[in-house]
Amino acid sequence: MLSHSDSMHGAERVFVTTAKILFEAGHQIYVVVPKASSSGEMEKALPDGIRFIRMDYKTVGNSLLRTLVVRLYNVPAEQQLCKFCRKEEIDLIYASTWLTSIGSSVARRIGLPLVWHIHEEPTRDFFWTDAHYLWMRRIMKKARIIFISHRQRRLWEDALGLTLHATIIYNPIQSITVISCNHKGVTMGYLGSFSERKNIGMLVHAFQTIHLKYPETKLLLQGAVNEQEKNRYKGDGIEILPHSGDISCFYQKIDIFVLPSFRETMPLVVPEAMQAGVPVIQTSQSGMNELFEHGEDTLFFDPYNESNLIECMERLMDVDARQSIGTKGQNKVKRMIRLYDYRKEILHRIKHFT
Repeated sequence: MLSHSDSMHGAERVFVTTAKILFEAGHQIYVVVPKASSSGEMEKALPDGIRFIRMDYKTVGNSLLRTLVVRLYNVPAEQQLCKFCRKEEIDLIYASTWLTSIGSSVARRIGLPLVWHIHEEPTRDFFWTDAHYLWMRRIMKKARIIFISHRQRRLWEDALGLTLHATIIYNPIQSITVISCNHKGVTMGYLGSFSERKNIGMLVHAFQTIHLKYPETKLLLQGAVNEQEKNRYKGDGIEILPHSGDISCFYQKIDIFVLPSFRETMPLVVPEAMQAGVPVIQTSQSGMNELFEHGEDTLFFDPYNESNLIECMERLMDVDARQSIGTKGQNKVKRMIRLYDYRKEILHRIKHFT
């Protein structure tokens, strides 16, 4: 099983869950991560019986130049992995995220089936050149792919002009327990990375508009943040906290969760917030449209329209609206946890793909 990093963000958490399921089902699992990753979080989260290996490889990017450089850089690691797979009599390679293209290279060289668990969507600037496009088309055409939403699969097939050998498996939902605590005013919250894709600037600006009208409102931003980002987003009523593994503590502190990203596939934080009974305002550019309904158990907004986000925030300043959407979202997620068996789905698909 090849990962693009050893941190514990969304895709990595799904990766670890999948590794545990396969291990508990009796499979011998080897987890391989880039040597440059140094957080140590993933290794701690895996069972003792799974062998954890660091190798010197890099992930590809959107540009053809980076892709070519990475492919050349990865040649020694590919050779090492091929030798390792033959020695250990590996039956299948599982790669997480499209960035981990080394999985495709190794599988092709030694004739192993590849299961590619794709978490990203192809963005508008994804294919920089015809050569890059043709390379992506060729390697994805041969893979057995797991997508995490129907929207995501449609976008990839449209972008590549292919019908892919793929299936849809929604992300597993981590069950969490949150004890609500009383606090003054209304606190909005965001949990995740601070990359440009996450659209934090719009969230902060929209919050400042709300804060002028409701001075007791607060905004809590939590994630892997650096000093430059802290200075960029600081302001009245805004608190910025570093990344923490204790997500239940975060949800205790907020009354509204906001996910303002320009695009998402199937974010784990949405059902986690809903489990806590926290109403969610989220981007409309997401696979979550397949599971939730605007105005019923969540609020969707256009991530390119700040006024739309402010309207949603205004709507949830009403305590009855927060209670209604929060409760309905919580009930929906509880049903999903009860009825959806990720373990069964992933084991069936891995067996089918082999």
